[in-house]
Amino acid sequence: MIKSKDKGFSIVYIPIRGNTRSFFIPSFIIYALSLCLIAALILGYQFFQHFTQLRTEYIKMNSFSMEEKQLIMSEELYAIQQVIEDIRPLMSKNKEKMSYISMEDKEVRETLKLKPLNLDVENFIFQPGRNRRNLGFYSHSQLSLIDTLTLKERALEQSVNLDHRIDNLLIAKESAEIYETRLNQTPDVWPVPGGISSGYGYRRHPVHGVFLFHAGVDIGARHGYPIMAAAEGRVVQTGWLGGYGNVVRIYHRDGISTLYAHCSEVLVNVGDYVTKGSIIARVGRSGTATGPHLHYEVHVHDRTVDPEVFYREGRMSR
Repeated sequence: MIKSKDKGFSIVYIPIRGNTRSFFIPSFIIYALSLCLIAALILGYQFFQHFTQLRTEYIKMNSFSMEEKQLIMSEELYAIQQVIEDIRPLMSKNKEKMSYISMEDKEVRETLKLKPLNLDVENFIFQPGRNRRNLGFYSHSQLSLIDTLTLKERALEQSVNLDHRIDNLLIAKESAEIYETRLNQTPDVWPVPGGISSGYGYRRHPVHGVFLFHAGVDIGARHGYPIMAAAEGRVVQTGWLGGYGNVVRIYHRDGISTLYAHCSEVLVNVGDYVTKGSIIARVGRSGTATGPHLHYEVHVHDRTVDPEVFYREGRMSR
């Protein structure tokens, strides 16, 4: 008699004579035995299939004469050799693609100032567990025709995946170049090193003594100090501009331009294309100025903005 309980089973033995005995078996033991039985059946079935296949091959091979066996082996080796001849140039092309990916990936990462990634071509082409033997570098007798066909399929799949990766990398490279160009055309550095003696906004004019709006920042620097372009762009104005004295105006992109005033000497001409950091003028006190310094302005669509906004955003992006 078997009596079920909540967390197991009780087996009750009732003899013809004597006392009744009860045995309790926990449910987890029943489940474990069931899983072991299922696993044993699956492994046994697979072993039986493999054994049957080997037995069939053995019987088949023993039914042929020695000449027939040699002919079959020769034909299979020839077929393996043909497949391997197809695999080798394919793997060579895959290796070239991976080298190209490694080179382009390094360039993109350098452009975006990202941490370099060491792409090992050999480790990618000869993956762990699928090493040189799988790619036809062992003797042909160690490979079956099914093995080589499987390897060819893997090599073709790898080639397609590499092509997709190259396409994505080319898109990333184009995006990185656009990002680098826009970054170079953004005035996010100071034209001269030094402290800001007068900031952006309303202030008492140092010469006229009245409250006026200060459209830029004044940066202290000695007379003749080189002034750098804050961003890449085209020089659109040079020369005298009233109280600003000698000026240089550069247009960068998207309505963004910069103005450098009170220069003692202008070193560029209208139409020149300057790079970020190139020398365009020298610090002076031309125009209305109490001493040598650089008056620096940033314009967006002909409206002035605080240059420190661009500078702070530039520091954050770097």
